Amino acid sequence: MVAPAKAPVALIQLRGAEVPGSPEATAHSWEEANTVLAAWGTTAPLPRHGYHKVDFHILFSNGTEYEGCFDLQRSGRESDSATLQQHVHAFALCYAGRCRPLHLTPDGYQDLLKRLGQEDRDFYASVLDTCDVGPAPPPPLMDATALAREAGIRYPVLLTRSVWDRYVKVPEGIIAQDETGRLWDILWVYRSHARHCQDRVLPFTVFVRNDNVRPRPIRLTAACHPDDAGNPYITIIGSDES
Repeated sequence: MVAPAKAPVALIQLRGAEVPGSPEATAHSWEEANTVLAAWGTTAPLPRHGYHKVDFHILFSNGTEYEGCFDLQRSGRESDSATLQQHVHAFALCYAGRCRPLHLTPDGYQDLLKRLGQEDRDFYASVLDTCDVGPAPPPPLMDATALAREAGIRYPVLLTRSVWDRYVKVPEGIIAQDETGRLWDILWVYRSHARHCQDRVLPFTVFVRNDNVRPRPIRLTAACHPDDAGNPYITIIGSDES
């Protein structure tokens, strides 16, 4: 049995609340909206120095309306590299109770869903089930906690999808490399620096080989945050991420 087609976007209204001049724009597809956001993103703060808040209101062809706020980076995306479509999909998954974000504990996630209420959860579920918000986005954060513990790191460690894809995944055609070894190098270098640093934010350099010639220095930043229960965890981001 073929599943019924989901309702496409009919209209996307964008307002650059923190974009210079507070511009407004209307798009009729996700692609048009991305083009607008890419143009507005050129005025966003440098990575790790903030973002532009962009308010959006989406009307789907079945009459469903969805609104929210997008944290616009210079890339035209959010800090986790999410497009507007991926942002909507990820939020709907979370608030429908279908996907727990990694920064929330299971108990914290259940508390969030209780505060949200069944009516709102049903709304987000209906967006996923009846509206075309694209395929499920890849997780914005990759969990490296198991290997981090082997490296002697006490706290949970998460890497952004961008760092994982560029420096943990092995590029096609590269010999004598594997993901576990590349991830271990990042974690071990971080641990070595962290032993001599008490700051919450720690920049560090690791050598990564993405060709068959030689390793090259890559600048990363580790930041320690509290989760919803107050327990610390570490996020490792790239130099071009906020």
